[in-house]
Amino acid sequence: MTKLVRAVLVLILLMATIANLGTDLKQGRGALLIVLAGLALAPRVWRWLSGRSATTKRNLCWGLLGLTAVIELTVLLTMPTSVFHDPFRVRYQASLLASGHFDWGASDYFYRYPNNAVNAVLLAGPLWVGRLVGFNDATTLGALGFVMTNALILACAHLASRLAKDRAAAILVVAWFLLNSVTYTNFLQVPYSDLPSILAVAVILLVWQAHQERPHWAKLLVLGGAVLVGQLIKPNLIVLAPAVLLTWCLVKPRRQLLAPVTTVLVALALTLPVKQALLTAGHYQANDRYRLPATSWIYMSYLPATGGQYNSQVVQQEETLPNLATRQRFVQSALVNQVKKLGVGGLFQQWGTKLVNLTDERHVPIEYRAGPQRAPAWYLAHAKLAGVLQNFLLQVGWLTLFALTLRKVIYLRLNSATAVLLAVWAVGFVAFEVLLWEVEDRYGLALLPFLFGLVSLLTAPRFNDVGARLPWFWWLLVGLVGALLLLTSLPKPNSITVATQQSSLSVQYGERPYQLAPGAQLSQAVTLHHAASRAQVWLPHKSRATVTLLTPAGQRLALHRRGGVVAYRGKLAAGTYRLVVANPTARAQPVWVTSWPHGRLAPHPLVVNHHATGGRSLRYLFSTD
Repeated sequence: MTKLVRAVLVLILLMATIANLGTDLKQGRGALLIVLAGLALAPRVWRWLSGRSATTKRNLCWGLLGLTAVIELTVLLTMPTSVFHDPFRVRYQASLLASGHFDWGASDYFYRYPNNAVNAVLLAGPLWVGRLVGFNDATTLGALGFVMTNALILACAHLASRLAKDRAAAILVVAWFLLNSVTYTNFLQVPYSDLPSILAVAVILLVWQAHQERPHWAKLLVLGGAVLVGQLIKPNLIVLAPAVLLTWCLVKPRRQLLAPVTTVLVALALTLPVKQALLTAGHYQANDRYRLPATSWIYMSYLPATGGQYNSQVVQQEETLPNLATRQRFVQSALVNQVKKLGVGGLFQQWGTKLVNLTDERHVPIEYRAGPQRAPAWYLAHAKLAGVLQNFLLQVGWLTLFALTLRKVIYLRLNSATAVLLAVWAVGFVAFEVLLWEVEDRYGLALLPFLFGLVSLLTAPRFNDVGARLPWFWWLLVGLVGALLLLTSLPKPNSITVATQQSSLSVQYGERPYQLAPGAQLSQAVTLHHAASRAQVWLPHKSRATVTLLTPAGQRLALHRRGGVVAYRGKLAAGTYRLVVANPTARAQPVWVTSWPHGRLAPHPLVVNHHATGGRSLRYLFSTD
């Protein structure tokens, strides 16, 4: 059985490595040279690091972590991002709950996706604590992202160090996070369900290994807590149950596994009553009028048109059906017909496509980040170059990690409880996503703790001899040539976001616009630290409100209707502008205004009839080509 698990894991890692090479021939050649150089140089780098003194390793590890923290704080303080879609809706509801307002009716989002209602209740706790010490919710979320990101780095580094029995592994893990842009984007700036669930996985693996080395009841409490919280945040953690049971069957002696396996199963069983208790505390009541059946995500995953990813057309189609039971019948019938339509060959092709979409991490997932609310001039002046460098480091980082893990697993013997759990759980997670669920590239981020754990496991000595036939400087030259090929072939971003605010509850979930009274006006200042060539403001389609842009010199520029936005194209120099929304009609006009109680959506407040209102903002975008 362990040989079968290892064979499947090798296939997964091989597909992931190929996926991260890319489809562009020039990019692929450069990336392949980097992989070959990385595989050859990795043992030499390891031997050099491993030969340093314990003090040197400790100082180097903490120095890299400190540098990472400095960059994180710089990003948080100088480049706050505009978060939209699911994370903002959870933030908004958590703010209400932290204030004692138990109204879930601002949109139908939480009735449709009840699991995020749990996340909103959980998030309300830190927001409430933050207010006790004088933080607004935006500051609390920034601090939360900072703490959890560095906790994830420490957990992965500690896990690697324990498994490799050498602090050199921790140094390499911290260095990976330092150079990878996902650390400063999706993890740091969007502390949504991905980051805490990945942190929970890392803690589970770390405590599991620590308990194998030295059993203690306190470790079992931490293990149970991590499982419970992780399952509440991301229900797909349920694959841990068969993973620990299979580990129990494959590993001997089993006596030392009894306590951790029992703890995991009990914690998973407690999830249901704890979840219900949280929803009751948050005064949440399910509404089957909006809820989608779980089989909807399975059906979406078998639609080739979207590569097994989320399909909004399916959701829109289900929205027309009157209740949950009708939707269940529709989806079950549609799923059976779709599987028959695909056939055996089509199923394997769809699974392969989903595996690629899950593991292709060459681009930072952007589903939840609209762009910076503001950014310093020095960054914006080099934003396109920074974008290329970001994608380069991202692709090289993931590609090297997948390739090194692949080579390690080929030589690996699954003869310890932690090694078996790492392999079985990783295969189970990928199988769940590929066979049963819709996939997104950000879901692949959850593989990080598994990859760091697997690549750190001890293997046969022959692993360290690979690539020793050529001198190290030849391999370094190969890597530099590959890096040059890859850098020159990566496309530059088409545009740069100079300043934006796009947080919203979304009209698709029943968001209601602000009603601007006749003769009234709204205005909001926007500071540009770099020239822009396009400005746009979102307005409801039927709104007859007018939008003008007041320049620093006092000139008024009219924005013209283009579908659901009003826009202006032309040169806009750096400076502070003011958007003015007026209602020249005799009737109230709808305007999109986003509200975030106790939060901060933009650097400047919205002004309503000459009165500044905190926590509210227009939706706008200033960008340059």
